[in-house]
Amino acid sequence: FLWLTIYEKRDFKTLGLELNEGFFKFIRGFIMGIVIVALTIIIAIKSQLATVPLYYTRTDFKSFLNVFGIYFLAYIIQGFAEEIEFRGFIMQSINNRFQVVVAIIVQTVLFTISHAIISRADDIFFIFIPIVSIVFALYVLWDESLWGVCAIHGVYNAGIYIVGIKYMGLKSFDSYIYNEIGSALDKASLPVFFILGVFLIIKITKRNLKSSIN
Repeated sequence: FLWLTIYEKRDFKTLGLELNEGFFKFIRGFIMGIVIVALTIIIAIKSQLATVPLYYTRTDFKSFLNVFGIYFLAYIIQGFAEEIEFRGFIMQSINNRFQVVVAIIVQTVLFTISHAIISRADDIFFIFIPIVSIVFALYVLWDESLWGVCAIHGVYNAGIYIVGIKYMGLKSFDSYIYNEIGSALDKASLPVFFILGVFLIIKITKRNLKSSIN
């Protein structure tokens, strides 16, 4: 905030949090996040990356909603914080001085390192995190805003952890270790994020071509 205000002399909302269409873009990202979580869980179960144990007893739906509300808010805040830092401040600052490809690569490297320090770092981690970081960056470029990607980020984390692991009780097909079910679900999400990334590249390319013609 101080860097933006004192050095770059611009408002905090210029990071991509302008109010114009912000609510619409947040809701669109929210729906996109739900779709990604649903497809990820379906793929995980169908491909036997995850399984629902027969002995698992779900909490009643009312209790689930109470817990979900608290955790969901926390994950949304986390999503906003990370997107503002990486796809907002870092990517924008680098893009102001270098080409956008350089900005995407640098923020991806920093995003991966930051998660490797505080999270599990297995083989899937070093594939999943960079791909997600690139796709999130592409979404920001397409949406021209942080609102949508903040929603996607928060909903994905909340959905995978709260719905997939806590409520459904998903377990890794080969293990009951928490880290491994997290990796299994991340692995299942890769084709979903890959398709979304290709879609975004096509949309951005078409828009840029149209702009250059005009």
